[in-house]
Amino acid sequence: MRRALFERYPDRFLLGSDTWIDERWELTRFLQRKKLVPELPVEDDESMAIRNSGQFKGQESIRVQRALWVEAGGQEEAMYQALHDAGLVEVEQDKFGISEGKRFLHVQITDAGKAVATHWQEGAFAWDFPIAEEKIIDIQPSRRSEKYRPDLYTVAYRWELNELGTRLKDNVPQQWLTSSEPLSAQVGLRHSNNEWKVDTVQRPSGEALRRH
Repeated sequence: MRRALFERYPDRFLLGSDTWIDERWELTRFLQRKKLVPELPVEDDESMAIRNSGQFKGQESIRVQRALWVEAGGQEEAMYQALHDAGLVEVEQDKFGISEGKRFLHVQITDAGKAVATHWQEGAFAWDFPIAEEKIIDIQPSRRSEKYRPDLYTVAYRWELNELGTRLKDNVPQQWLTSSEPLSAQVGLRHSNNEWKVDTVQRPSGEALRRH
């Protein structure tokens, strides 16, 4: 169970200990050596190079506009209301109400929204809020070769909703979302200056990423 959690959430664990007396250091070393280390997944240098390359750290965002027409009672209006309920934006309806089934919204980003939005700038007409990110599921060698020739690895990954995405998923138009189904990419590595580096990344076509 612990190993599965380590593999699924490798960046969410922090080891802490209270070593205010010398005996605690021995206990800490024992726990790390006998209890913790055997639970940790072991990866080769190539797999670690892929994880550390930043190639699979992509984010998917929704774009929130400062002023726009939306279908009255539609999904997009519900999304803006959900963002308002989350404290990320303030939404004000135009005083003229509904026109031909549409409603005009005035939107202001809050301080909490500024902290969440990527590349926020004062006076911007729109803001991007991350709702999903790439997560590596598995890394397997496809072609192993001599150390100084390219290696080819298959990386299984998927898009996972973050906290905001999970909150908004029922209100975000489905065509805006990337599929959460597992995807596969081919990654080429080359050994240079005594370390492995990602050389090429071949991902699925754009059509494979969208929901149907």
